[in-house]
Parts: sequence; C-alpha cells; structure tokens
Amino acid sequence: RGGGGGGARARLGGGGRKVVSVGRQFQESLDSLMGMLHTCSPHFVRCIKPNHHLAPDDFDGAYVMRQLQQMGMVHVVKARKQGFAHRYDFDTFIARYGYLREGVECDAAKLAPYLQTYLGSASPPAGTKTETVQLLGALAAADMFATDGWAVGTTKLFLKASHQQQLEVARESHLRRVITQTLTKAIADQDLASLDEAVARAVEIRLTGKLVEEAKALLATLREREKAFEALTEAMEMRDVAAVEAALKQAAAVRLEKDAKKGAQKVSDAKALLTQLKAQQVASNALAAALASKDVKKLRDALDAAQKSGLNSGQVTQAQRMLEGLKTKDALEKKLAAAAKGGSLAELTQLLAQAEEIGLSTEAARAAKRRHASLQESAQASSALQSASTARDEEALRAAIERASAAEQNQAAAEREKAAMSAELATAKELLAKLEAEHSTVLATPPRGGAAAARGLPTPSGPVSYVPGPPAGLPCEPLAARGARLQRG
Repeated sequence: RGGGGGGARARLGGGGRKVVSVGRQFQESLDSLMGMLHTCSPHFVRCIKPNHHLAPDDFDGAYVMRQLQQMGMVHVVKARKQGFAHRYDFDTFIARYGYLREGVECDAAKLAPYLQTYLGSASPPAGTKTETVQLLGALAAADMFATDGWAVGTTKLFLKASHQQQLEVARESHLRRVITQTLTKAIADQDLASLDEAVARAVEIRLTGKLVEEAKALLATLREREKAFEALTEAMEMRDVAAVEAALKQAAAVRLEKDAKKGAQKVSDAKALLTQLKAQQVASNALAAALASKDVKKLRDALDAAQKSGLNSGQVTQAQRMLEGLKTKDALEKKLAAAAKGGSLAELTQLLAQAEEIGLSTEAARAAKRRHASLQESAQASSALQSASTARDEEALRAAIERASAAEQNQAAAEREKAAMSAELATAKELLAKLEAEHSTVLATPPRGGAAAARGLPTPSGPVSYVPGPPAGLPCEPLAARGARLQRG
C-alpha cells in the first residue's frame, strides 16, 4: 500500500502539480501543426536522390526510375495522360497560340462543323471562346491538329497531352520560321534592338544553327560598337583631345565606321573635332607665346590661327585687347615721332597726354617731351618778348631777349620756327636799342642860365654831372616835350 500511495503522488508531481503525459504533448503538437496547415496552401515536394552515393554531378537513371515507380509518380503521369492534362482559359490560350492562325487558310464552310459541335451554333457571338474554336478548327482542317478528343467548357479549354504536344510542335515550327526570318532581317539591317530581341527568342525556343551563331556574333559586335559610339559621344561633349583620341581607337577596334546608320558619321565628326581641337591647342600655345612677347605680328598671326580653328576663349579676348593696345601705341608712337620733328605745341600736348594715359615710354615719346619742353619755353619767351615790347620796359625787354636767345639756341625745331623766333628777336633788339637811345637823350643835361629861368623852370643848385648829348642833327627838347612826343609815338 505504501508503494501505491507513492505512485499517486508521483503522477500528481512532488508538490501536487499535474504532469502532462506524452500522448497529450503529441496531440497538442499535432493540433498546432494542423492549424498552421489550414492557414496556408501546402505544396508537397518529393525528393529524389540522383545516386545512392550521395555524390554531386552523378545521375543514375535506373536508380531514379526505381524511386519514381516506388513513389507512384509513373502511375500519376499515366493517369493524367488519359484525362485532360492541360486546361486553359480562353484568353491565355489565344495569347499563347493565337498567331498559329497566321498562314493557315480555312473558309467558313470548313469551320462551321466545329463551331456547331463545340459551341452549338455555326454563327456564335464574337469572343475569345469563339476564336479558340476557330483556331483549333482551322488547324484540324489543315491536318495540324486532332479533329476530336478535346473539349470546350464554359470558361476553359480541355486538352489531352497529345493535343498539347501537337500545339507545341506547331508553335515551335511557327516560331522557328518567324524567328529565322526576323534573324535574317535583323542581320541585314544590323539593328541592335531587333537583333537582340530575335536572338533572345531564338535562345528561348532553343534554335541553333549557323544563322543563330552569326546573329550572336553580330550582336556582340553591335554591342561593342554601341559602347564605342557612346564613348565617342561623351568624349566629343568633353572636347578633350586625349579622350577623343582614346574613343577613336576604341571605335577603330570594333570598326564603327562600317555602321552606315550612325557610326560612320559619328567617326567622321569625331575626327573633324579632333583636328579642330588640335588646331585650337596649337593656336592657344601660340597665343600664350604672343601674349608673353607683346609682339604685334605674333599676336596678329596667333589670332588668325585662333579664328581659323574656331577658338573662342578668354585668351583670345585678352590677345585682341593687347593687339589693339599695341596698335594704338604704335600709331601714337609714329605720331609722336612726326610731331617731335615739326609738330605744334598744342598737338604735342595732346599726344603726350595720350602717351601718359597708356604708359608709353619710348624714345619717340622722350623726343616728343624734349620737343614739347623746347616749344613751351619758346612760347613763353615769345610771350615775354611781346609783353615787354608792349610795356616798352627796357629791363623786362632785355631779360626777355636773353631768354629768347637761349631758347633759340636750345630749340630742336624746324627752320620756320627758328626763323620766326629770330625775327621776333631782331624786332625786340631794335626796340631795345631805340629805347636805350631815347633813354640816353632823356638823361642828357639841359642848358644852364637864362633859358631855364626865362621859361620859369627851376635852376638846379649844386654841381650837375654832364652827359654827352645826342648825336648831331637831333634837336634838344625839354624832358616834358620829349615825353609827350614819345607818348604820341
């Protein structure tokens, strides 16, 4: 009894806790699995071993066939062959096999029995269901499909394995013919898109042969040409000599110039651009050298080369500005040289102001400055002579004559200007001599005695210095009368 009591306590657990049995655990696990399966769409996969060694790349056909037989798969396949193994809705069937009607001629009289048998009317309403029966009837009339053994339902077409095989044979034959024509045309046109599509369809139906190999080789060439074409386009947009040369080498490797559609023109354009870019590069180097030398001829030649090559950059603008500046300096220098030999003071002043503005400092400019200074001094001396002559100021006239004489000796002027200065000096000297003579007469001592007293003039007291009188033949006059006569001229 003691043992029995211990067993009861063991089933309840040491502390009275209920113990779950193995059967209960299995039932709960099974319920969980069935609940999971009911929420899904299970697909059962049967695994077949390729060999009993469990080695890769070793297929034992007899061993695999024995497994299929033991699993019942052979009987399943046979059973499906005996029934309608293939079922299509009408839209899917027409999408896959509709083009088989092309090239199959069949009049309405031959189609009428099939329409009557499978649709219950020789003139059924239009739709994919009617198109399906017309297609199968036309193929059957052309001995390309079985006349019976297939069924048409409300929404689907039912075919046996043999019918499916006939359709696939017809479809493959049609595709081979169409794809062969497409390949031939694509090879002739050398169009990348159509050739790519045709080769893809040929691979899809496992079409082989010399034509397919030729198409594949041409497709690879066209793809390389397309890459070369894109590289050329990109290099031409960059306008880089090295990039264009590399792209042209790539194009030559795939013979892009043989592409009559666009490749040949692109190669021709790239070569022309390369020639232009090289000419622009040479012109740019020539411009840089001409800018450094500041030589008019080099600048003009470099700008001509830049214009011929189509170069249009900031360097060209800079060279044009420098050339215009040098031309202006050259023209100004020639004007200064001519003016330094015989130009007027106003002309020299204007030209020297222009030279100062552009910073011209040449021998011609320095000669013009010397000429300008000489003419300016002559003008000032002439003005001083005129002012002194007008004022009849003996001292001022003497100083002006000295200044004019110095200016005449230092003047680098033309003969006509020297002659004018000499004439002015001669006139001034004559006037000075005249003034000196008049001064001498005025300063001569007047007669003493009664004559002065008789005239009511004051008699000088004290000693008077004697100044010799004027030469014989000139009358002696009182100072006041002499002054009045001089004023009257």
